Amino acid sequence: MKIPSSNTGGYTKAKQRLSENFLKSYFKTGDNLEEKSQLQDLWCGRHVKMMDGSSVLMPDTPANQSCYPQHSNQSPGCGFPIAKLVVMFSLVTGAAMGVLIEAFNTSEIVMARQMYYLLSPQDVALADRAFGTYVDLVLVKARLADAVFRCHHSRKIDFQRGKRLSENDYLVTWYKPKTRPRHMSAVEFNCLPNSLIVRQVRFQVAESGFRTKEIIVVTTLLDDKIYTKQKISTVISLEMASRN
Repeated sequence: MKIPSSNTGGYTKAKQRLSENFLKSYFKTGDNLEEKSQLQDLWCGRHVKMMDGSSVLMPDTPANQSCYPQHSNQSPGCGFPIAKLVVMFSLVTGAAMGVLIEAFNTSEIVMARQMYYLLSPQDVALADRAFGTYVDLVLVKARLADAVFRCHHSRKIDFQRGKRLSENDYLVTWYKPKTRPRHMSAVEFNCLPNSLIVRQVRFQVAESGFRTKEIIVVTTLLDDKIYTKQKISTVISLEMASRN
């Protein structure tokens, strides 16, 4: 057979003609794959939905600059439009379930909170420390789902308080923050419960080529007999590996 051309110019031009809405429509295929997954492939018999964010440079066109402006540190004509992406994808299939695309200065966590509607009852939301806040735990629980998040860096964790389940594994009560997040309306904030019982777990995670890390996880999975420290450690390791 004739060797095909190595010139990818035509392929690149074809991709540029695809609209955002057209591409977003293909994320619906992730639901079909998720439905076909087998029980033995799931984590603790439950579907895990991972969330993560990134940013991309875009072609320097007037249309892109108007929707996704370049960084203010760059002079006009010397930079590229920047878009921020937040994607939710399935742990068992690897397929994307949904995506949000906004200007780069949009908060990743604000974008993620707009995607919680994709969670089904009994799903488990998995994400990094940016998500490990009181508000996010409550919003996930409101979807009748559960959360496994690394604890937010601004929260001080005391493993001397709460109900001890085992070493470095405690049930504690978190309380509603006094300050309303800027993106939430007063009505939405007032609807949040005043407190929430969560589970705090601490363990070591070894990554190939990296130093061993101490990880603190906050989760709404309170049953330590079903969701053991080892199982939580395993799913967190998968989340960290996917980011690398």
